[in-house]
Amino acid sequence: PAIAAKALINQEQGEYDLAEQRFRRALDLEPEYTRGRAHFGVFLYNRGRYEEALEQFRRASGDTDYEGRAGIFVNLARTASQLERHDEAAEAYQRAMQLRRGSTTAHIGAVTSLIDAGRYREARPLYRQLTMRIERSPDASHTPASLLAGIRLAKESGDDQEASELAEQLRERFPDSEEYQQYRTMVT
Repeated sequence: PAIAAKALINQEQGEYDLAEQRFRRALDLEPEYTRGRAHFGVFLYNRGRYEEALEQFRRASGDTDYEGRAGIFVNLARTASQLERHDEAAEAYQRAMQLRRGSTTAHIGAVTSLIDAGRYREARPLYRQLTMRIERSPDASHTPASLLAGIRLAKESGDDQEASELAEQLRERFPDSEEYQQYRTMVT
């Protein structure tokens, strides 16, 4: 743990080669050090080394006693999405949903990954659950990602009115978002 902590400091200071050496040394000394492996996965992800990051997250996700396991599955899913492995991303997001009930991030990620994988029939009920939670909770609201997912599902099912209503919300609430730019690209 001490070596991995030093690696995090090196990473923050831009000493990437030294950080990587220390992460690897920490994991060589203690291969079952899940927190260090998860941090190393994030390090690799941030360096654009997605294949290597994915492997670290896969290995870390196997530790059933690790309390931050849901977060590892979210990171695994994000990495799989970067690699366009949408089925794997959807499964990892769904696993994170099981481990951390009420995780909006995992829920939206699962819906989006299922859509990206062309699995609309599986995405629809998850999206309905998400919108019901948003409607019932005063603390929850749509994000740009959830609105774009809804638009994509509505368009796929031919519901132009729903797609239009969601697009209007996206335009009004999040005009500077990446998702709004993606929507504009979809319709042009």
